[in-house]
Amino acid sequence: MTDVERLSEARNAALQKIGRNVYLFQRMEGMLKFLDSISRYKVSAEDIESFRNGGKPAVPESRLSMGLAAKSALNKLYAPEDPDEETDLSGEVRMSWSVRLEATNELIENHRKEIKSVVDERNWLIHT
Repeated sequence: MTDVERLSEARNAALQKIGRNVYLFQRMEGMLKFLDSISRYKVSAEDIESFRNGGKPAVPESRLSMGLAAKSALNKLYAPEDPDEETDLSGEVRMSWSVRLEATNELIENHRKEIKSVVDERNWLIHT
């Protein structure tokens, strides 16, 4: 095998690994955006009617960067439970749900650091 062939083979292997990592980061980004969108959701009957008629949500999660989606999802998932949140006496028809995780402050901080590390690695790969 010539030097040119070896170089070409090494380049192709490197590009495959980079492509695989980009794909995996995209999957992670999609999962973070999904978690952000479902972790706390509120909608009124008026909102539902607006969506049926072609309206769009105010801030679609699909437009968030990976870092903002991660921050938003973690803030919602680890938010303390608010007992006043579900009390709505306005008489308006509403639907809401939320998903919350309970953890120690140390575990939450570790998760934030790990997610930040992944976001930083992704940004380095994509933007360098």
